[in-house]
Amino acid sequence: MDNSQITQALGRASKTLGQCAKAITAKTGQTALSTFDYEMLVGVGIALDWIKWARDLNSISYTNPKRGSFDRAYGTSELTRFTFMWTAANALFIRDTVLKLLDPSRAAKGSELERFRVLFDGSSLPNSDVNAFVRNLHAILSLPMHVQQFPWTAVNLPPPFSK
Repeated sequence: MDNSQITQALGRASKTLGQCAKAITAKTGQTALSTFDYEMLVGVGIALDWIKWARDLNSISYTNPKRGSFDRAYGTSELTRFTFMWTAANALFIRDTVLKLLDPSRAAKGSELERFRVLFDGSSLPNSDVNAFVRNLHAILSLPMHVQQFPWTAVNLPPPFSK
């Protein structure tokens, strides 16, 4: 995905979260929010705020102009955007009320993997995007790794847990 596609996707997510927040408050009318609705509204509101930060991030500027000219500058901006999106997802992920709304039968299982699956399945990502993400993830995970030593250990010393 390029920046414009990411911005558009985050804009759609922002719009959807805004609609969710309006629906939660509209269903209560003039009465006070229930604890369930309040927890859901807080989670959606936090997620919405962080998604907007991610959507609106253009680039990071540095006081030292040399920093901005490095190839890593773009990666640093995208890492910051990812952190904003992760925080938004976590605001939903940790709230049982949100997961129960998405899938009451699966949300109760409690494992982090199952909670992730409930949130992921409720995200309504297009299959083409999901397939591309899975292909990339599998490609990364299938890369061979040949660890000779860990950077914090001295060369030629046995690992601390070996006999």
